[in-house]
Amino acid sequence: IYLGLTVIVSLVTSLFAGATRLPDFYSFPSNIVVPFLFSLLFFSVYISIALMISSLIRKSGSSLAIYVVCTMVVSIVPGLLSNFIHSTFGKTIDLQKYLYSGCFSEITQYGYGFLNTSLPSENIARYLCVGLCFLALTLGVGIYYFRERDI
Repeated sequence: IYLGLTVIVSLVTSLFAGATRLPDFYSFPSNIVVPFLFSLLFFSVYISIALMISSLIRKSGSSLAIYVVCTMVVSIVPGLLSNFIHSTFGKTIDLQKYLYSGCFSEITQYGYGFLNTSLPSENIARYLCVGLCFLALTLGVGIYYFRERDI
């Protein structure tokens, strides 16, 4: 929130100082907004996972260590499982694109609009569903266990 207020205040100040014309260093590609908003969604997913783990464990050192291990495992295991299914059964299943880590890495691969590429429109609904589902799930579990253990 503080960062957003700082940007808005600096834009308004530049508008007054520049006689209602923004300086050139405020220009940015038009296709940066959607990846930026999705990045904020997935940052909030990562934060909600950390808060869920901390409400489950109630110890800061242990919860931080488990969070780091959990995020690494979530990003590695689906790829290994997909490779195992492909080599064993001959079926191709990409589990990574239905997890928050896979969606976030896909969003960051598009370069936030600086590479003159935008997010594919067929993936936007998947990004939104995955992000909101993981956010709701982790916040729900974290709030439930926090209320159960609260004295």
